[in-house]
Amino acid sequence: MRIIPGALAVLLLFSCKKGSNDNNGPLNPIYGDTLKFEVVGLVEQTMLQTDTVEVPVEVRYLEGNKDQVTLAVAGLPFTMTAGFYPQLDTPTFSSVIRFVANNADTGLYNIKVTAAGHRYARDYNLPIRVLPYPVNPALSLVGSYTEAGPCTVSGTLSHNLSISVVDPYFNKINIRGLWNGSSTVNIVADIDPTSNTIVIPSQVSNGTTFTGSGSYSGNQISINYTATSGIFTEQCNTVMTKL
Repeated sequence: MRIIPGALAVLLLFSCKKGSNDNNGPLNPIYGDTLKFEVVGLVEQTMLQTDTVEVPVEVRYLEGNKDQVTLAVAGLPFTMTAGFYPQLDTPTFSSVIRFVANNADTGLYNIKVTAAGHRYARDYNLPIRVLPYPVNPALSLVGSYTEAGPCTVSGTLSHNLSISVVDPYFNKINIRGLWNGSSTVNIVADIDPTSNTIVIPSQVSNGTTFTGSGSYSGNQISINYTATSGIFTEQCNTVMTKL
């Protein structure tokens, strides 16, 4: 059979192309199996309106060629920022998401966390609940008062005093001017908002030792205390009324 030269050339070209499509050889690494992974540790968080919370997570390798994965967040309120440490690495690796709130509004925020490789990405929902600062019960007692009532030695008291909170503690108050109305006398007392009671633990102020207890309701504090200075001791049973 006679073979036409042009046809022979076409046949050889077809044979070469067919051979180049033979996939029996090793895969080029850049076209290998897609990296797959998962992020674990994304559980609901709570934080205060101005607060910092760190969430440890793990980007866990599942299958495919090793490659780098980038972490990102979306859906943050404008009063909150977030960052990953580290943000980019090759699974399996650990990271920490640090959330910082600056006077954020209270409520539940559904934050989107994305982990992305070159050809594969996964999105996760991370709920963050922002809570208001707890109210210090001692704040209800802050103000100016008059103290009136009998003492065993000084007789009937009648003077002004003031109460303030002891920052940063809860349920502690400063009573300035107890017993004699002098601002140099400053007593620290503990309150129990459950029973509405007050306790003055033994302490020295301006050379006098004070101790006592009482209760409060509305705009009044009823208190029994002892004032001791040297050999001088007296018992007082007074009522402090908020002005």
